[in-house]
This record gives sequence, structure tokens and C-alpha cells, in this order.
Amino acid sequence: MKKQMARACMGAALTALLAATPVHATPITWNLSGVTFDDGTRATGSFTIDWASKTWTGFDVATQDGKLPALEYTPGNSGLYFNGAGPNSFSIIDSPAHRYITFAFDQALLTPGAYAINSAYSWDCNNCGTYRRITSGSVMSLSPSVSVPEPSSLALVLPAIGLIGLVRRKRKHATPPSA
Repeated sequence: MKKQMARACMGAALTALLAATPVHATPITWNLSGVTFDDGTRATGSFTIDWASKTWTGFDVATQDGKLPALEYTPGNSGLYFNGAGPNSFSIIDSPAHRYITFAFDQALLTPGAYAINSAYSWDCNNCGTYRRITSGSVMSLSPSVSVPEPSSLALVLPAIGLIGLVRRKRKHATPPSA
């Protein structure tokens, strides 16, 4: 009976441990690289986002004067909003909500590296009456960031580890059956 209970506890602990897949808050800073508009002007700058949780911690993106006047998008004058042009995109919209720039990608920016900007869904516009499309460019992570486990993952993992330790301790101190 004790062996069955121990096995059940071990199975439950192992299941809880495996079910506690780690969720990481991984803000990554991305640098715009070679971002060019259809009028020959460029966008430069960077942004720091955690794509998995759809949160941002900062951005500074500047556009050059061309079809549209030059503008620097910062948290002081703009906001960043995810899924502006699809699931792998975000838009930075200025505070009067007249001007915005949208960046789209073929995949989510979940891991450090380099990702091409999807030019079919990326643009800079003024109320979208006057706009310019992004024709080329990419983003590159400036440096890999350290993953920080979410508290909910730790809350599942720690009890599972405790149960495994308890079962092992009971097994170690159990008396062998007499013959």
C-alpha cells in the first residue's frame, strides 16, 4: 500500500514538474538595420519588447524627412501597440494619433537574432492619407537578454520538487520487508 502511495505521489510530482513548462519574460532590445522607405528615406532606432507577453519597455524610432515630415517616435510622444497589421506586427502611434509606423515580420521576435521586416505590411503614414511603405530592412537583437522565470512557473515547479524529495526521503528511511 505504501509503495502504491509513493508511486502515486512520485507520478503526481513528475506530472506537475513536466506541466510547469517555463514561461519566460524575455525583453529583447532590437536595432533597426537598413530600413528604407519607398521614397528613399530611412528609419533608424531601436525598441525593447517581450513578444511572448506583448509588452514593451522602451523605443526610439526616427524617420527622415521625405513624403512625410521627419518624426522621432519615443514613449514621451507615442505608444506601442501589438498586432497592428497581423499577429507578428506592432505599430507605434503618436499621441495625437495622426501619425504611425507599423513593422510586420514573418514570425514573432521571440529569440535573439536577425529578422527581415515584411515589407508587404510595414509602413509609415499620416492618417493613412499620405503614406510611405517600408521596402527593405531588418531588425537585429543588440544582445541576448537573460530569461527570467515567471512566478507562476516557479509556483508549480517548487512543490513538485518538494514532493519528489519527500518521496525519496521516505523510501530511504523505509524498513526493508521481512522474509
